[in-house]
Amino acid sequence: MRPDLSAVRFYLDNDVSVKVANLLNAKGHDVVSARSLDLRSATDAEHLLNAALSNRILVSHNFDDYELLHDAWQRWSTAW
Repeated sequence: MRPDLSAVRFYLDNDVSVKVANLLNAKGHDVVSARSLDLRSATDAEHLLNAALSNRILVSHNFDDYELLHDAWQRWSTAW
């Protein structure tokens, strides 16, 4: 059975182009961005937390910035 991909919820951080949001929206996905939420000055950690709290997949082009956060999230979330 294939998952219903139209139900995917995305959170785009500051470095993801508005064009990506438009393309995802055109495909029926639920997309918010740091820009649309007026969170342009939020830290990477805040973007990760906002995405998690809103049950969204974080999309970023900052691999190096999020690698440490991802590792910490994976380790700490098991303790919660």
